[in-house]
Amino acid sequence: MSSSPSSSSTAANDCEALSALIERLSQDPERESVSSEIEVLLSIYGEGALKIWHPPKSNNRISTAESRDETIRYEVELSLLSPYEDISVRMLVSLPPTYPISSPPQLQLLSRYVGAFGADSTLFGSILRTFISVNGIEWTAETVCVFDGLQSVVERCTAWYEHRLSLEKAGELLREDAREHVNGFVQTPPSEVEDSHRPSPEDAISISTSLKSLPEGLEIFTAEPITDRKSVFVGRACRISHPSEVV
Repeated sequence: MSSSPSSSSTAANDCEALSALIERLSQDPERESVSSEIEVLLSIYGEGALKIWHPPKSNNRISTAESRDETIRYEVELSLLSPYEDISVRMLVSLPPTYPISSPPQLQLLSRYVGAFGADSTLFGSILRTFISVNGIEWTAETVCVFDGLQSVVERCTAWYEHRLSLEKAGELLREDAREHVNGFVQTPPSEVEDSHRPSPEDAISISTSLKSLPEGLEIFTAEPITDRKSVFVGRACRISHPSEVV
């Protein structure tokens, strides 16, 4: 599918803006290493993966503050590790004026979803602490390190996504097991129900004994068994002419 003229124009403008930034930084001896680092990232991830970050236009106060700030901010689109290369996340890279001489960069997750799962505060906070946590990337003064940080982020996002997939699969198995458990009660064959409620030999002997103890001349009439909601009912009746015949 070909891209629309507007999207092509936007991509071209992003490339021009990034090229202008690289050119400007290359002319500053203190930030020449930052210029070289961005060029290396472009060669690794591709031109379409990087673009300058712009603050929301609706927030003029933030926009003005950004224009006075010398912090460099750009976006990077990263793909997860195999076999999830088709899933990507967007990262914000912030480089303070003192990077890399005396300050580390900062990474921030821009994507609200990783695949079909909403990014949680744990993942978001882990990425923010990439260069200030003992479990993150070690930062050394005067050394560029954005690439190392981005690779660490990709690994963590992939592990987080795999964990979410495992939780989803476990939930599906539990729900399937619950459905089978319920269906096992509902779909009990009628023959098994009848067998479970059929009088045992002991019950038959008890009934037979009771019948033998009836007064002479008293006849018992027995109806056909009726099964209702897993219970079996058998009706019996007799005709009597005097209260003394009641057993």
